[in-house]
Amino acid sequence: MREDMEAESCCSMLLAALDDLMLKLLIVCSIVSITAEMLLAWQSEPCELPIAWIDGFAIMVAVILVSGVGSTVDYRKEVRFVEKRNESNAVKRITVVRDGQPKSIHPKYLHVGDVVQITYGMSIPVDGLVLTGSQISADESAMTGESDEIRKAPQGECVERLEESLRQARDTQKVRGVRKHELPSPILQSGTSIAQGEGTFLTLMVGDDSCLGQILAQMEKRDEKTPLQEKLEEMAEDIGKLGTIFAILTFHVLMIRFIFEGLWYREINLFGTVPMSATIKKHELLKHPKPASTGRLLKSSASPTETCSQGSL
Repeated sequence: MREDMEAESCCSMLLAALDDLMLKLLIVCSIVSITAEMLLAWQSEPCELPIAWIDGFAIMVAVILVSGVGSTVDYRKEVRFVEKRNESNAVKRITVVRDGQPKSIHPKYLHVGDVVQITYGMSIPVDGLVLTGSQISADESAMTGESDEIRKAPQGECVERLEESLRQARDTQKVRGVRKHELPSPILQSGTSIAQGEGTFLTLMVGDDSCLGQILAQMEKRDEKTPLQEKLEEMAEDIGKLGTIFAILTFHVLMIRFIFEGLWYREINLFGTVPMSATIKKHELLKHPKPASTGRLLKSSASPTETCSQGSL
């Protein structure tokens, strides 16, 4: 019995969406940004701890939004596809003979050994062996790609036709092989359809062991990707590597600039960094210089007459 298809969970789709090089890099960068900003804000004056986490948190929110929206859309598509397929499979019915009584059941409830009635136009759901029938022919183009209809008959009749063909070949003393589709076949493959005739067949293979089941099992492997998706993933990976290289170069350039300016303005030395308070005081002095002393102002504001009188004294 073949079970109904189940939709993939939204959480698994979200994890698959997060399994991307660029998103992984962004997550790592956001964690590093939050950690570094919090550590620097802890030692800064004034303390900027309440707002230090905003930049890294914004990156994390952007990653969650991108992956969440994509996985939600894919999950809705998956649910609709599974519902439509299960609905189309639910309407399929076949007639099986059990305990001498014909019963109409779904093909997924067939078991090995069940006797199924052959009707015109029916689709064969399992692999079987023809037991009885007259003028049965099957269209196997869906499985073999051949457009010619294949005649089907019980195994005893097929053996008789084969022996008769071999006897005629000996009588006429002509050595030739059996022509294609000249003899009937007792085997019914799942996935084929009945073009004409009626009869019964014995169920041999069901579920994933049948021909159709093996094909469907291969088609249900959802990890296979199209060539376009593979090229897009390769392109995204190359862009991610290029962005990482430029980020590393930018980090080194800024670090070199920081060290050079620190040595030039004597804000850092070879053994460490000057406390943040000294740097803040320096910038405050540059922005707001101190006024001149009172004594110098008094001397500069003195008149020439007073200067002369003081000199004569």
